[in-house]
Amino acid sequence: MYNRLSVEVQMYSEDGANIMIKNGWFEQPPMASDRDELIRKNNRL
Repeated sequence: MYNRLSVEVQMYSEDGANIMIKNGWFEQPPMASDRDELIRKNNRL
């Protein structure tokens, strides 16, 4: 019974994620700064 519930929850969350992606509501996770770009920017000053 636990395994069945686990699969249902997984499918439900996947459906929710797909809806969010389709509507553009899913935010992009924070990304690391481009260090080379920051160095070039600071050297111009």
